[in-house]
Amino acid sequence: MPVVAVVLGVLGLIPVVICGLASLSAVAGREGPGFVAFITYSAAILAFLGGVHWGFALAPRTPVAADSRIERSRLVFGVLPMLAAWFSLMLAWLAHAWAGLAILIVSFIGAVVIETRASQRGLVPRGYIILRWVLTVVVLAMLITVLTLRLLQQRVLIW
Repeated sequence: MPVVAVVLGVLGLIPVVICGLASLSAVAGREGPGFVAFITYSAAILAFLGGVHWGFALAPRTPVAADSRIERSRLVFGVLPMLAAWFSLMLAWLAHAWAGLAILIVSFIGAVVIETRASQRGLVPRGYIILRWVLTVVVLAMLITVLTLRLLQQRVLIW
């Protein structure tokens, strides 16, 4: 795994943490700019993960990549995270913030599980899955924290 990929991946966590913490100050039911930035950036990361698999599918052919079934699966998987990201934003903005956060959480878990299976089959570069797990754990920790605290705050306000 190139060092620059690791550095950029870790630097990409800075907005997640800052915006996640900023979103906690918003009153339940009212989405402040910190929350909007947090959920939007989280969705952008999820969409980017799909793009990585388009890159794998469109890269110069190796014997494994030449399998058209694997190539099709990668292209489909490349689109699914983007659709989930869009859906999570629509739910957060048009329905309930917690629903958008929940979709993001499920999608990040699903993506890393699928990529782990791909890694076990030798379909992703060495070291990639370790970086993905580290970055995903941090993103999931922030998403779950924000979701949990927002739901608790909402419940306290109802009482």
